[in-house]
Amino acid sequence: MEPDTRKPLSTYGQTDDEGLYSAEGGSDSDMAGEIMKAGYYNGGFPFQPFREAKEGRWQPWNQTNVALMRKIENPIPMYARILNVKVPAQGKACGYDLKEGDWVSPWGKGLVPDLVFTVKYDYTNFNHYDLSMKLGFSNPLDGIQPANPPEEYAHGEFIWHRQAPESGYLPSFEQEKGLPSKLYQIPSAPGIRHLEDVGKLKCYFRVRTVEKDGRIVSALYGKLAAGFEMGISSQREVKVVLNYYLNPTPLDRNMEFDLKQNLFKNLKFDEQSRKP
Repeated sequence: MEPDTRKPLSTYGQTDDEGLYSAEGGSDSDMAGEIMKAGYYNGGFPFQPFREAKEGRWQPWNQTNVALMRKIENPIPMYARILNVKVPAQGKACGYDLKEGDWVSPWGKGLVPDLVFTVKYDYTNFNHYDLSMKLGFSNPLDGIQPANPPEEYAHGEFIWHRQAPESGYLPSFEQEKGLPSKLYQIPSAPGIRHLEDVGKLKCYFRVRTVEKDGRIVSALYGKLAAGFEMGISSQREVKVVLNYYLNPTPLDRNMEFDLKQNLFKNLKFDEQSRKP
């Protein structure tokens, strides 16, 4: 019987005094790796997939891949949560409180409508529907913008800028989803057209913004580790999915989350954020 080359194979080890570690194994196409050091976030490095074999060697052979580790500097407590919730009403502005983790009245115990969702849809069945969503905010200077994290850290544990931007926030975010005419369209995020792209979209946001004499005197900053994904399963159920992190300190733009200090307690397993 031939070995199952599709089964994942992993090797682990420590570098020597010269910082070198060597391992070997088998692969039918892809490889990946990760490096770790105390006081640093794990660094990752992807390999270019093997495409063909020449003279007994996978091509491209003898690749060089660089992994960068970032120093752990100032991780802080945050409200961090993976959200997968039913939007409570169609065609109405539904406010969601990021600190309470719930919809505002009359649908939940939330107090401040940080994110305001308005969904509209025409549903026949799972293969024939049109769905649109608009995200708005409660204050004129609240908003959202694509994050565009530094590419050199894209495969590491901490991918974000250490500080959220001070300006550049857009007042709304709109998207459409449907079958059979379209999958995803996001006018506010040019170039995003497919489901896999939506899941990768990352954003910074600002809420609870207060301005005085032309200057912002209070605001809360946060990040979305995954874009707004919408799901519809019936004429009565539309869901929105996102993974958010909210810094609780006004005017503090630090985006380095301490995984051991989530301000939400007793979250279910599938609600827990696992990246800083």
